[in-house]
Amino acid sequence: MPTAAPIIENEKQAVAAASSPRRGIKHIVLEAVIASAAAILILEILFTLAGVGEHEYLRVDKSLGFVAMENRHVTWRKEGFGRIQFNSQGMNDIERPFAKPANTFRIAIVGDSFVESLQVDRSQNFLSLLERDLNAKYGKSGRRIEVLNFGCSANSLGQFYKKIRTKVMGYEPDVVLIGVSVDATKLLAPLQGGFAFANARPTFLLDKQGKLVEDWQIFNWWNHSPDGKRFANTEFLRRHSHIWGAIGTMMGSYSAWCADLQAGKVWGWGSVNLGAAKSTAPALAKLATSPNTAGATSPNTAGATSQDTAGNARARAEKNAKYTGPVSAPFMEQSSSSVNAIPQAQGDVDAATRQYWPIADRLIRAMNEDCIAHHCRFAIVRLPARPEIGYDNPPETKNLEALSSQLKIPYCNLTPAFLNAPKQTALIFSVHMTAAGHQLTYKELEPFIERNKLAGN
Repeated sequence: MPTAAPIIENEKQAVAAASSPRRGIKHIVLEAVIASAAAILILEILFTLAGVGEHEYLRVDKSLGFVAMENRHVTWRKEGFGRIQFNSQGMNDIERPFAKPANTFRIAIVGDSFVESLQVDRSQNFLSLLERDLNAKYGKSGRRIEVLNFGCSANSLGQFYKKIRTKVMGYEPDVVLIGVSVDATKLLAPLQGGFAFANARPTFLLDKQGKLVEDWQIFNWWNHSPDGKRFANTEFLRRHSHIWGAIGTMMGSYSAWCADLQAGKVWGWGSVNLGAAKSTAPALAKLATSPNTAGATSPNTAGATSQDTAGNARARAEKNAKYTGPVSAPFMEQSSSSVNAIPQAQGDVDAATRQYWPIADRLIRAMNEDCIAHHCRFAIVRLPARPEIGYDNPPETKNLEALSSQLKIPYCNLTPAFLNAPKQTALIFSVHMTAAGHQLTYKELEPFIERNKLAGN
């Protein structure tokens, strides 16, 4: 059979010809996958070495709303420059045991981004400087003073209150000092804009007896919003990927920009942009009539009905506004008019302070009461304002002064020291403090602490 070999050979060639394209496609796909993985790995290594993509460091927390990720390394370039290693409790601090060591005096400082201090290295922030110098003066015979950093960006007074109760007291502090920025009252408004996590926080209302009511409706609403779902679905990538960190930062900025653009606003400190986007207004209207807020009204618009106009509600807010004193009215109206009654423009900052100060007042009183119950002292520091750029709130400052005096709480206002400092020294980047600003802060706080015997001296 002379033709058998050629036939078999032809069949082999045909099979090889038919299968070679398939093998080629598989090889191409495999090579593409390997090349992509290698490129991603190389880019991750390069980003890690360069500290790129380390701005995303916040996560959702069911107790506090949002907190810093535990053990997260951050290289901060948005304002100033800092390389920060958060500890296992999500604090910009060294590791501290919960149980206070013997012969140790602890000062816990609670605050927002001013206290968190990402804009400088940890060794340069005012808390580290305070700890160093207080120990040099009073840390004798084995005694040690610790200054603990409980700052977290954009935290409100409500979150201060929750943090003191759920976290700070676990460290057995001898003193709790809160650093209050000039937008503290504004952040108590029910819906915020300009910051992806702005609405991932508890809201505080007041009942008809003036008692605090903790409400999580807006937090739950946010968790089902596009931002909330995005953060939940990308938690692993946000925590571990520098590439995604860079992408996430851009996405967050773009989302906030789109929301402000849709609402016809450009975000700034003074704009109480409670809507964040037009789509949030119906959400607030729905929340305002929810059974969970039954009997709750605005502190300055008690008795409002669904027939009230936004103008009437605003006028009533102006008429009934009080800066100090006990609170006898609750917080949120049972009316959709509350959506439009809340001040939103920069010119309404004073109105926002009048409207939400009763809640701030009650929160500060509650923090002081908690400290008394735990046998530790409580103090307030007014963090520096920048009147020249409109980052200021004199009515709120007067409220803090009056309340501190009434409760006999040690109080320190840092703004005068910053305004009177030599102009050639840059103390502020744009809003937050430079290393020189932290130096000035610690130099102002050290005698304040000594004068009020807040170091166990």
